Amino acid sequence: MKKRLEGLAEVAPPVVYVSKEDALAAFKSKHQNDQFTLPTLDETRREPARRYIKHKAKDPSQYGNIASS
Repeated sequence: MKKRLEGLAEVAPPVVYVSKEDALAAFKSKHQNDQFTLPTLDETRREPARRYIKHKAKDPSQYGNIASS
C-alpha cells in the first residue's frame, strides 16, 4: 500500500508507514499528562493504536481520487 501511494501523482511525499509500536508510543506521549487515559489503558489492556500509513494529497480536492485508486 505504501508503494502504491508513493506512485500516485496526487500524493505529496513523504509517505510514512507507522508501526503499531510507534503508534502506541505516540499515543502514550500525546496523553502523558492525561490522568485518566493512560491508567485506563493499563486497566483494560486494550490496544488503542493500530498501524497506519501517513500521507497527504498535494491538493485536498484529490483525496477522492487517492481513495478510489
